[in-house]
Amino acid sequence: MRLLDVKVPHRHRLGGCAPPAFFACFSFLLLAPSGDSATLRGSVSDSQGRALARVSVSVAPAQPGGSSSAAVLTDSAGLFAFGPLAPGAYLISAQKRGYASAKYGQPDWNLPGTPILLAADSGFFAGIQMRRLAAISGVVTDENGVGLPDQTVHVFQTTPRLRMVAAALTDDRGHYRAAGLEPGRYLVRTAPAMLEAGRGLLPTFHEQTTTARDARSVQVHLDEEHSDANIVPMPGRLSSIRGQISGIGAASVTLFTDTGKRDAALGPGGSFSFEQLAPGPYDLLAEAPGAVPRSAWRRLSLGGEDAFVSLQLLASPQVSARCRDKHGKPLDNLFISIFLRRKDLTQETPSRLLCGETAHFSPGDWDVVAAPPSSFYIVALTPELTLRPGDKHEIEMEASSKPASLSGQVLTSDGQPAIGAPVVLNPLDPSLRSLLGGPRTTRTDHQGRYRFDGLPPGDYEAVLSTPKPVNLSEGQQLTLDMVL
Repeated sequence: MRLLDVKVPHRHRLGGCAPPAFFACFSFLLLAPSGDSATLRGSVSDSQGRALARVSVSVAPAQPGGSSSAAVLTDSAGLFAFGPLAPGAYLISAQKRGYASAKYGQPDWNLPGTPILLAADSGFFAGIQMRRLAAISGVVTDENGVGLPDQTVHVFQTTPRLRMVAAALTDDRGHYRAAGLEPGRYLVRTAPAMLEAGRGLLPTFHEQTTTARDARSVQVHLDEEHSDANIVPMPGRLSSIRGQISGIGAASVTLFTDTGKRDAALGPGGSFSFEQLAPGPYDLLAEAPGAVPRSAWRRLSLGGEDAFVSLQLLASPQVSARCRDKHGKPLDNLFISIFLRRKDLTQETPSRLLCGETAHFSPGDWDVVAAPPSSFYIVALTPELTLRPGDKHEIEMEASSKPASLSGQVLTSDGQPAIGAPVVLNPLDPSLRSLLGGPRTTRTDHQGRYRFDGLPPGDYEAVLSTPKPVNLSEGQQLTLDMVL
């Protein structure tokens, strides 16, 4: 089949192809169609124009409920093909190890892609460019500038609580390299270590500090490597925590630090230990499963000394959800999900609790959010909990059956529906943001329409290419049309 490099007729272009900030116009190679089905072909290359083989390319309908998605691998020339496809709007994405995920037509690496509108008996050729993920490298040396081998280096995202995203081990010359990083700022730190003659090395950040507050972050970009994140670990005394659990059936002991968690195996009589600990705060958690789970929790602060801890297992904290309307009427039969997530970010998915339910949770600090049906909105909710063994807590949630809604149509500058356009609704008040659990995002349908339901009254921003202020009162159904 011969590829024709031609200008796409107006009827094949997405909304007349008038690009906003989120969108960009691209030239398509029109395929001479064969049969009655639409086809979608393309190529994948890197930022230098070299073909990328064995890239996983996926195509999916721009709106849920359409035809099923599919995936193929590019060939040695970086080419891919899909077909037959039903007429409609589609999104294309590409994934390859070591590269940032790419979406067709995205203005930047972390923004949505541009839907492709396929008519019957038509075809398109789409080019996708992928960029390598960033890397951080450097040298770990001793006090004389000599490279230290076998030293672990951790890379952390600069979130409120550090989250490790990569790790590397130094080679025989002390060199390390941590790859696969998204663009952004990171903190780089060595792990605690013991050298010969009992010399201890404290966890040390790049730019020679032991605290994240004083550390200097490293900024990286796609297709780049930051190559001078050098570290000279600071000497110091490393501590240990040893202890014993009283009670039968303890299954696990976990130590939570500012950079993650460590597990210890139980020894005879419920003994445990954690070695090579730097000065700082720690949370110690022991848990035993059962019909009534049991747990123990202790907060410690080490200053270079060793610690011995005796833990007594008690019934794990019990949490119940009490839901009511604005007039105090119980809503326990209403299907409202309440989600609890540990503040230490070690829990991958939140725990779920329904109105009227009671369940046991692990001790610790928890954030609380709720997800009501679209016919209700949250008026008030206990935002956070500190749970201790033996405690019983009640989450109080108040909901209203008069939520607001925001809907409208997104058009391009020449009046055509913008299909698959991302629309973000951003609550401006911190308390409102807490009730909603953060901003909400949706995409326009095949008619360019969008909708947000179940909204509390308050001030928002509707974000398309530029923010638009929105004030919602209780029960209001506001229509806001926007132009890309």
